[in-house]
Formats: sequence, structure tokens, C-alpha cells
Amino acid sequence: MAERIIIFVEGETEEVLFPRIINYYKCLHPECKNYKCDVININGIGNYKKTALRKLKNKYDETIRNNDTIKAVICCYDNDVFEFSQNPPINWNEVKPNLENIVGGNKVKLIKIKEDIEDWLLTDIDGLCKYLRTKKIPKNFIGKSGYYKMNNWFKTFGKVYSKGYDSEKIVKHLNIDLISNKHSKELKPLRLALGIND
Repeated sequence: MAERIIIFVEGETEEVLFPRIINYYKCLHPECKNYKCDVININGIGNYKKTALRKLKNKYDETIRNNDTIKAVICCYDNDVFEFSQNPPINWNEVKPNLENIVGGNKVKLIKIKEDIEDWLLTDIDGLCKYLRTKKIPKNFIGKSGYYKMNNWFKTFGKVYSKGYDSEKIVKHLNIDLISNKHSKELKPLRLALGIND
């Protein structure tokens, strides 16, 4: 019998990054290794309404069959669609209770990524420089969000920044310790689910 933590993410870049963050925490805190963590990409924040519900129901049924339990469900989302939109794509006051109806109350937590996941990647400029094979750090990043900043910076080296699974090559160069510490406040629900009290 094992306890599971379900982590929903809205894109492929998060699907690549979050397992590394989880492994980082598990290395620091060996007592967390007993938790099974499933990072599930729902391909867009709008899919929290239906896709996440369906996937959670399937995962819940699988968990029961294996005599496991679900300790927590964590929903990660980019905050940019909420800050810059008059009509946000989802209402968490509706979505969260629907998820809790499956796994039980107070088990669903939110991780708000400000503003998008590329802002987190930009936390480690040195790691990105290693990937780009340069020591030249731009004085000013051009772009309204992390994605556009990354894209414009990469273009100066004749490279294209690709979201998604291509970012795995980039993430390999990043200092997860640095990213986890910088975004410690946002990641607190994950640490608490893993039994890390700080």
C-alpha cells in the first residue's frame, strides 16, 4: 500500500520540469521517497474543467485497485491568463470542489506559476547560458513574459526556443536547487504533500 500524489500541469514544459523538482525534494528528504508522484499533463488550463476530472477519476480507480491512497492532488497553472484576462478560462471555485468530490475534501491544492513557466526557467541564467554555450548575459530581456523573453534571447544566438518536450534539453542544464529555492513559496503545497514541513 502506498500514498500517491497527483500533480496536474497544463503543458509539456511543466511535465518535464516538475519530475526534476520532485526528485530534488526526494533527494533532500529521503522520507519522501515512499510517495508515488504522478505528473499528468492536461494540455491547457481550460482542460481542468473536464480532462483533469476524467484523468483523476481514472487515476483514483487505479489507486483503489492497487490498494493505494491519494494523499493530495496538486493543480499547477500559469498565472498570466488570470492577470491579463478579463474572462479567465476557469473558475477555481467551481473546478476545485469537483476534483475534491472524487478524492475527498481538502486534498486539492493549487500552485500558481507567476507569470508563466519560462519565468521559472529564467531563474537560472547561468544554466541557460551553459545551454546556449555563451557567457554573454543580456542587460535587458525584451518581452512581456518569460516565454517572449526566452524566445527573443534565443534568437540572438540563432536558436529557437521551443516550449514543450524540446525544453527537456534546456532543463537538464538548469540548477533545480536554485529554481526550487527561488520559487519556494509557490511550491509549498508540493512540499507539504511530500511531508516536508519548513
